[in-house]
Amino acid sequence: MTRPDLLIHWTGKDISTSLGSLTDGDRKGYVDRLEDIVSKGFWMTRPPESLTGKNVRSGSGGHSFKYEVDMTCFTEVRLSASADHAQAYGLLGIAVDRKYVLNRWGTPVHYVRNSDDEWIVGAFADALYQANRLPAGTRDRMMASLRYLGVFLKPMSNSKSDDDFAYIDEHEWRVVQTEEQVRKGRICTTGLKKPQYRLLVEPSDLKLIVFPDEITRRMAVFRLEAFLRKAGNTVPLLTLRECAQF
Repeated sequence: MTRPDLLIHWTGKDISTSLGSLTDGDRKGYVDRLEDIVSKGFWMTRPPESLTGKNVRSGSGGHSFKYEVDMTCFTEVRLSASADHAQAYGLLGIAVDRKYVLNRWGTPVHYVRNSDDEWIVGAFADALYQANRLPAGTRDRMMASLRYLGVFLKPMSNSKSDDDFAYIDEHEWRVVQTEEQVRKGRICTTGLKKPQYRLLVEPSDLKLIVFPDEITRRMAVFRLEAFLRKAGNTVPLLTLRECAQF
């Protein structure tokens, strides 16, 4: 099967995900969000997820860990199948190509079971425990590397549920904050508490924008005329309803 070349960042769940009852205030919020991203970059944050795995030292019970590195998430779910994803994460989709993500060391996540009997997460939690017992200099380097690797683990189901598979069809990719990418000028520090980092994006990096509806698209075209000219007026501007036709 041919994989899509576009990876999409969906945003706006804090604004509204009710497509049938959007207000003009919601639409303005979405245009504000788009303007913020194209001018300052994607937010990098830590998903409020935790992963549970087997306690590999005792053989009973479980260990869990939370993400400790900031990231920006994308999906390769096709536009025609994106309605459910948009309902979960927001009705504004901003697409880049796969090379953009790869060049920033992004990669697909590794989906794992989320259970007290899960071995990958349990082994990872044990590696964190063992690394934390090393001498200071080695410990700090090892812990930083492990925390980076841990960001690419994602639960395939809700906690302790083996059969809902709530997340495995999200086909998620992640770009994770590293100091190397900051030095390369692809990620910037903000000096703010939230977000502390942004993943920078140039007009030429944007390949497609999906709006909640036609009214929001018209508002955005009026507001972002200068940006669209800079992008060469070649970025397709679609609505969620139009995406369903692909």
